[in-house]
Amino acid sequence: MPLTSPAVISTRPRAEFIRAQCAGAHTEALELFTAYAWQWTGLSAAPDKWTLGAATAIPSFERGFVTQLRLHSQSLAGVIPLRQLFVCEPITEVLFEVGVARPERATAARTLLPFPRPVAVKVTRLWSPNRASQDAFFAALLSAPVMASASEVTLAGLSPGRTGTPLVPWLSQSPFLSGIRVLNLSHNGFGDPEVCDLAQNPRLARVERLSLAHNRISNTGAIALARSPHLRNVTRIDLTSNRIGGDGLAALAARFGNGLVA
Repeated sequence: MPLTSPAVISTRPRAEFIRAQCAGAHTEALELFTAYAWQWTGLSAAPDKWTLGAATAIPSFERGFVTQLRLHSQSLAGVIPLRQLFVCEPITEVLFEVGVARPERATAARTLLPFPRPVAVKVTRLWSPNRASQDAFFAALLSAPVMASASEVTLAGLSPGRTGTPLVPWLSQSPFLSGIRVLNLSHNGFGDPEVCDLAQNPRLARVERLSLAHNRISNTGAIALARSPHLRNVTRIDLTSNRIGGDGLAALAARFGNGLVA
């Protein structure tokens, strides 16, 4: 049912928004969200361009709540005002879609707040005419406070087919890497230099599952992984579709046993 007046709007609590979403009343839910969401987050006034921001943020809500938060680099500024609200939601997964990413978007990413519980973070690269600005966004994101909540991180395919990607240095500089239990770095064009650097990173000590599938790793990188003192908690390592020969596979099998997928 559409809202008819400000007086009607003022009587609609969060419960009415939940009811509207559960009933599939999309127009009513959007009107309620636009009228109230900024109040739920503790703001004293609606943010600038809030109508657009509300339309951008509401798709993350399902049945009145957010379990998967989907954020696009181009529209990130519109949902940033709700960051206090998102912290209170039962979010288990955060998906960052990085397309056009101007410098202010990287700054906005750094204002996202950590969650009170562990979340899975997945980052995907979309098309953009400026890869350098995307890279700046990735670098800012990996050192943003929101990453303090990440126990599982997927950074797959950010630089497919390219060696020398700065992804490993970004990870090395992230103060939150030591909290990650599951790390997916597949499809990134990694060669032995990147993997050797990764194997020497002491902040990987808590990683339990590591995927380096579909890269360009040969025996040198494989042996570096097998000899790494920092991968002591890894119970599963995926190295399928690489360039690892017999010596490398033997070293990996001796180190990781049945946890090796190759």
